[in-house]
Amino acid sequence: MPVVYLSKHLKEEINIIGNSGSNIDMRKVKTYRKAGAITKEKKLERLQYGIVMGLIISFLLYGAFFEAETIGEDQRYHLYIFLLPTLSGMLLLGVYRKEQMLRQYSGLEKVYEKIYALGLYLIQGIVISFLSFGQVSMVIWNYLNIKEAEKNPTEILKGNLTGFSSGKRTAVNFKFNDQYEHLKAGRETIRAYHDKKPEDYVIVIEAKKGLWNYYLVESWRIEKRK
Repeated sequence: MPVVYLSKHLKEEINIIGNSGSNIDMRKVKTYRKAGAITKEKKLERLQYGIVMGLIISFLLYGAFFEAETIGEDQRYHLYIFLLPTLSGMLLLGVYRKEQMLRQYSGLEKVYEKIYALGLYLIQGIVISFLSFGQVSMVIWNYLNIKEAEKNPTEILKGNLTGFSSGKRTAVNFKFNDQYEHLKAGRETIRAYHDKKPEDYVIVIEAKKGLWNYYLVESWRIEKRK
């Protein structure tokens, strides 16, 4: 049986009525029970919202200041670092929020409301699981990738430029090992090449081999194709 939190006023009223030998107004008790359940639900939702906002902020800070700049591609990363942790998080989140979701879902009557709720639960599960379990796995992998790269010598890598991104996130785009890559670039660099043909240039990268098929970028420069 769920715990019901009664207000101080109701407790005093019940005590007075009980001592006087009168019958308790059960409708009022039920009203207070419902109000208590709603209050508890709202507190839980506020707590969950705060956790999600904290995860979003930590994700942005990690990407801006702590994530190593890498190039390369490996399906093992998508499987072990993204897919499996995210699915595991969705499963655990579903178990944790089972009662809450069932209560909300049982209160829906129309079919489109139920379909919308299921879609919303799925999206929430993916996002929250990625920001929590996925983010933890990314941080661990980033640390191990850096440690592995520190053991290896610096290599000189070359890629064919394919274009320049001049939007909010300026970057140079290129092709390396048959995969499309990009590296962050300053606006001055982008302006210097805005009227140039990318196919006339190559990008020269100094990097160290990390985990799997990934390289940790140390520096890079653009050179005229010979």
